[in-house]
Amino acid sequence: MHAPVTCVVADLGGTFLRCAIVFGDGSLGAIERFRLGGDARSRTSDIWTEVVDAVAAYVERHSATIPSSAMIAFAFPGPIAGGKITSAPTVLGETVTPDVRSLLAARTRREVIVVNDVSAAAWYFGDRISADRFVVVTVSSGIGAKIFDRRHPLGVLDDVPWSGEI
Repeated sequence: MHAPVTCVVADLGGTFLRCAIVFGDGSLGAIERFRLGGDARSRTSDIWTEVVDAVAAYVERHSATIPSSAMIAFAFPGPIAGGKITSAPTVLGETVTPDVRSLLAARTRREVIVVNDVSAAAWYFGDRISADRFVVVTVSSGIGAKIFDRRHPLGVLDDVPWSGEI
């Protein structure tokens, strides 16, 4: 038997959207992966409808397990400022990105937080690695790096020159 559900996670990449339920003991359940159509050069702004629809459908399919109080944590492969996506080059090139947090919140009637995917990985490993400071590097549609520092109040250093994405 799992601990109670703490949240739903959705991790968007340049090729796939992954969703899971996070339990209080840190375990994951109901892991699903959805392939996005096209690539950053061939997609249209309809990709945001596709992503929001997929997350909302996932939450609906698992509504018997996910309490109404469980929030959605949305990990995004690009820069985030003030909880909003500032650009999405690996998802849709350099076009303007809508307020995905608000779209997801309105559609699912849940609180949604948006975090950078590499920052999310750093916080994840921060709970599993005993080192006080380490670097997380991801290589996929882009290359990202963040420093995790257990002594820093936020844990993840994501300001230049401590981190970056190309």
